[in-house]
Amino acid sequence: MNAKWILITLLFILSACGDVTYRYYTRINADGTVFKRVVAEGDSSQVYKNPFSFDINEEWKLRYDKMIDKESGDTLFLAIAEKTFASVEAVNHSLCLKNDSTHKDNIKSELKSRFAWFYNFNEYTETYVQRFPFYHLSIDDYLSEEEYAYLFVGDTSCIETMTDEEKEAFDEQGELKFWKFMSASLGIEYYELLNNYASANGEKIMNSADSLFIMQLFESSIDDGPELENLCQLMDKRLGTSWVSEAFCNEYFVEFERQIDDEVLLLNETDYFAELEVPGLIYSTNAMSIKDGVSKWHFKRGSFAYRDYSLSLKYRTVNYWAFIVVGVLVIFLVLSFVVKRKA
Repeated sequence: MNAKWILITLLFILSACGDVTYRYYTRINADGTVFKRVVAEGDSSQVYKNPFSFDINEEWKLRYDKMIDKESGDTLFLAIAEKTFASVEAVNHSLCLKNDSTHKDNIKSELKSRFAWFYNFNEYTETYVQRFPFYHLSIDDYLSEEEYAYLFVGDTSCIETMTDEEKEAFDEQGELKFWKFMSASLGIEYYELLNNYASANGEKIMNSADSLFIMQLFESSIDDGPELENLCQLMDKRLGTSWVSEAFCNEYFVEFERQIDDEVLLLNETDYFAELEVPGLIYSTNAMSIKDGVSKWHFKRGSFAYRDYSLSLKYRTVNYWAFIVVGVLVIFLVLSFVVKRKA
């Protein structure tokens, strides 16, 4: 592991995964069932290799199509998957497995309803779960909204009025802040792995001073820090033991190394479009637009690279039976009153 290499790769190389555009359409039906349509658009080599982040089984209706891109004139190939789920919970069983947060989209849906006699007030959220595998820290404590949008969403509006010197300073500041987040996240994960191993094998648990030592080692990696094997040797030297290096030789850190190599480099510009249709009146939403009762969003994969990204709306449905019940009661009371008057 060379942390400086990680930083350089992350900040200057765009992932090749940005060739496919994803379009998610969700319709919540009045009976509680949920219809999903997911469309992947791209070249044939991408689309025909199962471009979806979920497993396609016999319950999904899968078809392929193609169209001409009006702007470029290129042929776009489409893979279209459709399925009706029995409930929002059933959607989560398919789309929010969390067994691979980096290479797959994990989309968590939640529907809350509040009964208010004549109406039901509903709140629906669809959260694209953060792809970065470590949840020890919040990136919002390190980067401002503008810095995050610039580094991971491709939003350059914040630097449009800056001078070249200001742009360079903004770049350097953002990269430094991000590295502090990254090195701290990796350091905490490594510290916890060591303590888990020590606890399971009867070794002495490390203390806060050891934790600080680890954090300093990872943070110093911005200047070409040690490989993981060397870092384990340094820990043994500090602790006066040999079990850390032995754990490394026994491949205890293989998954951690794989995550560092494969799962922290999350910079790409894949486009996502989402549409949501509900069986009621929308009265609040963070959608970018609403057309014909359909809420619409457009965002980049970077939006949920290092934090969750949520689509949300609130809508009201009418309990017609409540109006009928009240109407019948009113008629009954009126008739009772009339009968009593005549008596």
